[in-house]
Amino acid sequence: MKNLIDLHVHTSCSDGTLPPEEVVATALDLQLAAIAITDHDTAAGVARAKAAVRHLNSTPNNLIMDTTQDNPHLANTSGRDSQPQNTTGRDSQTQSTSGRDSQKTLEILAGIEISAEWLNKEIHILGLDLDPDHPALKNYQDEFLREKEERNRKIAEKITAVGCPVTPEEIQERFPGAVLGRPHYARFMMEKGFVTSVNAAFNQYLGDNGPCYVSRRRISVSDAVKLILDCGGHPVLAHPLQYGFSKDRLESLVNYLKDFGLEGMECYYSRYTATDSAKLIKMAGRHGLFVTGGSDFHGGNKPEIALGSGINGNLEIPYSLLQDAGLRP
Repeated sequence: MKNLIDLHVHTSCSDGTLPPEEVVATALDLQLAAIAITDHDTAAGVARAKAAVRHLNSTPNNLIMDTTQDNPHLANTSGRDSQPQNTTGRDSQTQSTSGRDSQKTLEILAGIEISAEWLNKEIHILGLDLDPDHPALKNYQDEFLREKEERNRKIAEKITAVGCPVTPEEIQERFPGAVLGRPHYARFMMEKGFVTSVNAAFNQYLGDNGPCYVSRRRISVSDAVKLILDCGGHPVLAHPLQYGFSKDRLESLVNYLKDFGLEGMECYYSRYTATDSAKLIKMAGRHGLFVTGGSDFHGGNKPEIALGSGINGNLEIPYSLLQDAGLRP
């Protein structure tokens, strides 16, 4: 078992294409030591992922699913000569780390990625090692789902109006069990031949300035941090460079979040260079934040990103980051 981790993983419970069970099987085949299930605004996939680990760990090795043969979302992990990079992340689904190299085992961190807002900009806050059954989180998820259903109805009406008839019921039937959102509509439009790709659907119709876009209400970043803390989790600023902020603006955001209890920063990410990560690590150090990292795996919705290894194998996140963060002994 490799001592590598991925602390930013999406499943079909939000906008990923693989169900939690397949994500777990993939992680096991890649010999990852730990992954965090961080679906958008829901922790619904965590229990399924943990159950899958229990099931697969009780299955003889020769019967464990080998997803590397037919999963197009896996990168070739052999022959990578890049050095492990420092990153970080807690709720264990497995035994101790001893013997990790000799047995198939996997830790699942219960997580979430909350879509929040700061100065009219969407900001994502990861919650690691939280209680997925906490009443406060349940209340948030219930409210989110109610608003999501209304938004999806409006999106469907707009897509129909531009010439691609669809209903939320059709999308739910096509993606059973998923928390529906724009990526699902984009895939539907592509499959119907209305657009050539998911990206084209966003660029032409579903993007923030597109004719089929419907805005949504988001909680404040301070409320997102508070919610994660209330649920026993560790709030982390996700992919800080993706917001397009200047250095001073990003520093202002981090200062603001730190006052409300931000604990970590995602410094290793599939779209970051070594220079990007080095700058973020220094920033995290200045603010007393621990360092984390993750691929932002979405399966077929982001096919260029592989679980655990990012884009073209540019990620190698060591288990020691969980320990450096104080999230594991």
